[in-house]
Amino acid sequence: CDFSGGIDITRGVAQLFGIDLAENFRRPVFSTSLTDFWRRWHITLGAWMRDYLFYPMSLSKPFGRLGRYTRKHIKGKLGKIIPTSLATFIIYFVIGIWHGANWRYVAFGFWNGMVILVSTLLQPVSDKVVAGLHIERKSAWYQVFSMLRTFVVVLIGYYFDIADGFRAAMGMMAKSVTDLHLSQLRPGAVLETLPLTKYDWAVLLFGTIVIFVASVIQERSQRTIREILDEKCLALRWVVLLGGRIEATVTALRLSKNTMRTVRQNLLWAVLYNVICIPAAAFGIVNPSMAAAAMTLSSNGVLLNSLRLQKAGEKKNERRNGAD
Repeated sequence: CDFSGGIDITRGVAQLFGIDLAENFRRPVFSTSLTDFWRRWHITLGAWMRDYLFYPMSLSKPFGRLGRYTRKHIKGKLGKIIPTSLATFIIYFVIGIWHGANWRYVAFGFWNGMVILVSTLLQPVSDKVVAGLHIERKSAWYQVFSMLRTFVVVLIGYYFDIADGFRAAMGMMAKSVTDLHLSQLRPGAVLETLPLTKYDWAVLLFGTIVIFVASVIQERSQRTIREILDEKCLALRWVVLLGGRIEATVTALRLSKNTMRTVRQNLLWAVLYNVICIPAAAFGIVNPSMAAAAMTLSSNGVLLNSLRLQKAGEKKNERRNGAD
């Protein structure tokens, strides 16, 4: 989430200056296969590996000879896809090493490459099973099933990514099966470990719903929220923009412990940007999308200013306590 969010902020700031950076994440939660996941996740890394490793490797003379040999000695689809599948496996092996010089990252790349390799080899068998059971791949329930299946496969790979080492990752996998207690999954057990207030949970729930709904809309329409909002009436656009602006200001004020000095500085910061952006967009001086981006930056500014002042207050209290 932090990686994707950071990229979104970077792309938004760049667009203020007329620079359109490449999209790096495209709603990977809706992936229906591991291959589809890697088309949506860390897109720029996949594109670089494809253009500079996969194509040169798969089109090289050694792989060309391997392809001719497998087509001649192995009949059917298997003989045709072995060279491409081998190149794909090597690419994901390299992606694992790219993440870090550790055996757990090698295992991470091996897991992804092996799953994609096996799924490619078993595709004819899968097609026969689906046809025999009269399953419609485009049906809603099958799409949801494919998303959940992909989610589980991705999570298994993340054991290697978050563990301290390869052995630790294997141990975590074993404990997930042999030492699983359903009581650990009850809502109370999860919530008790997080020091959040009811307000924090309300904001978290509301934000999750908004992000999910926005993601569904974008997935179905294959357009960005900004493009969709630009087609709506001006009043609706500003209601959405100001709603997000007010929420960011309230959150910043809560983080600042609501001291009067901080409240005045944050409100001055917010009013300054809104006074500039709203009339400028209303009278056509700037594009509404650019005004919205500037207001988003001002929200971040309010938040950062609150955190800065809060940190300064904590240091002041520490010095005071030390003097006492």
